[in-house]
Amino acid sequence: MEFRQLKYAITLAQTKNFGRAAEMLFLSQPALTRSIQALEDSLGVKLFDRNNREVQLTPYGETFIEHANALMQQKHRLQRELKLMQGLEVGKLIIGAGPYVTATFMATLIGRLTDMKPGIQVRIVMDNWANLATLLRNEKIDLFIADIRDLEIKADFHVEMTQEHRGLAVCRCDHPILLNEKIYFTDFNNYPLAATKMPESMMDYFSEVSITIETDNIYLIKDMIRRSDIIGLASLPLVHTEIESGAFKVIPVLDLPDLFTKCGIVTLKNRSLSPAASFFLQLFRELDVEYRTLTR
Repeated sequence: MEFRQLKYAITLAQTKNFGRAAEMLFLSQPALTRSIQALEDSLGVKLFDRNNREVQLTPYGETFIEHANALMQQKHRLQRELKLMQGLEVGKLIIGAGPYVTATFMATLIGRLTDMKPGIQVRIVMDNWANLATLLRNEKIDLFIADIRDLEIKADFHVEMTQEHRGLAVCRCDHPILLNEKIYFTDFNNYPLAATKMPESMMDYFSEVSITIETDNIYLIKDMIRRSDIIGLASLPLVHTEIESGAFKVIPVLDLPDLFTKCGIVTLKNRSLSPAASFFLQLFRELDVEYRTLTR
């Protein structure tokens, strides 16, 4: 049994059709059929039930594909580790980032990275923590940084917490709420309130105040604040420039809940970081400290 036969069987199980599988594998259909038949003969069991239109896994086939996927992942991991030793992956990096981290850090961070190491190829995958955790576990990304307060820490994850950033309520500079002598959190019910998706553990804060607009696009939230009576919830690093320019005002809410980011760097415990990933994290930690100084 060879690795190519595992790949052929996995592809056939995914497509459920010899023709489509052969096309994906750049093989002729007869060659794929012979290879699968030879694999079944060598194992002494039938892996696929065939009919005119599609194939289905037999119980033997389901067990085989489960182990074949694990073996292929181990093969890719072995190849990756060997390439790391040879320095062949130094210039490639796939980073997962939550919406907050993307908006707050990535532009500055990737700018610094490419200025210092222009040969590094970077891909940023923006998603929520749950999807990023799945991508990391399947080794589709090198690491991710996101709000992880709702993440169930598994034995295969290593988590390094980042600096906390306090949340603020902001509005455009001439917003009518600023005319109030005293402003309470429940006053926000008189205006649309925009925020990114809140972790479940923070939803108790919003039992009396409703988030009207929810989006992971921070730039959209800021643009809506500029153009309307929408109030936004954000951290200082996200709106520092707008506050400094006078475009936004921090709303002096007397009873604003203690809203903090709870972001973490998440990596796989038993997977070595590439030199590029280690350098990226070094730059991130430095920028994280800079932003923490800004928020004090």
